[in-house]
Amino acid sequence: MAMRKKLVRIIVVGGVLTLLIGTIFAVIQLIPVNEIALWTEIEEWRQKEGLSLLKDDAKLCQLADKRVNDIQASYNHDPRSIRAFQINDGYPYGISENLAGGPYHIGEEEEILTAWLNSPSHRAALEGDWKYSCIRCKNGMCVQLFTNKETNR
Repeated sequence: MAMRKKLVRIIVVGGVLTLLIGTIFAVIQLIPVNEIALWTEIEEWRQKEGLSLLKDDAKLCQLADKRVNDIQASYNHDPRSIRAFQINDGYPYGISENLAGGPYHIGEEEEILTAWLNSPSHRAALEGDWKYSCIRCKNGMCVQLFTNKETNR
């Protein structure tokens, strides 16, 4: 009988621990990617590579806000999407973008950078001779826009 009680206790404690661990992981998944941490990861990498540091730009961040909402509805690299925002917002500058569609969560900023570095087109954007950038993340998806504020021709 004593052995049976011990077994029941072990099962109950194991179940409680499993529930607790599951709850912790569920809560972590609700915490979005930290945009500042991702920006820092990218800037540290650019500095290590001898590339110039990027500046943020308020108008570019408005476009990034719209773009991250856009990819929530339809994840795509369709240049017409970002171009439509540029035209509607009067932002006549050439833009490049990186998208991360994970979904990613807080603490996974380094994984986003690694994924971008392992993709030739994303890496090219990160290595570009850009002056301005903005990162926006929402619901595990991230957008990074780049520009030099040179007018599209």
